[in-house]
Amino acid sequence: MGIPLFILALGVWGLLSVQHSQDLLEPIPGGRQTTGTVVGSGQFCAEEDNCSYRPVIRYADLSGRMHTIIAPPQNQFQADGSTVKVSYNPRIPGDAHDISISSSTWDFERNTAIVAITVGGLGTLGAGALGRRLLQWSPPPDRDSSGRD
Repeated sequence: MGIPLFILALGVWGLLSVQHSQDLLEPIPGGRQTTGTVVGSGQFCAEEDNCSYRPVIRYADLSGRMHTIIAPPQNQFQADGSTVKVSYNPRIPGDAHDISISSSTWDFERNTAIVAITVGGLGTLGAGALGRRLLQWSPPPDRDSSGRD
């Protein structure tokens, strides 16, 4: 039963991670929106054709102070100098989100986590039911040499 529980836990962790990343692409409730500029980008490649990017964005708050944030991983490359929409908390201007891309970029990861939760949950239930059944099972009674019970 350990492997299905591990898959279930991994799926729950993955779903929470994806939800957090999707939240970082939404406007901050009660926040202000401004335009930011991409000043750099980190590139991470699992394989040659499977890369994600983390743009570094600079923006000015309402008082004109400059702030820099690193956006969550995304699969769309944004060149230096590109303008992006930024939502920030006016009380804590360093708390900001890049809202220029769609949160649907995390659909594959979210769906993978949901499949893992389903497989892990069903595996856990199946293993538990099988274990319970095996505990209730008793071998047939021994027969004597005459073949009678």
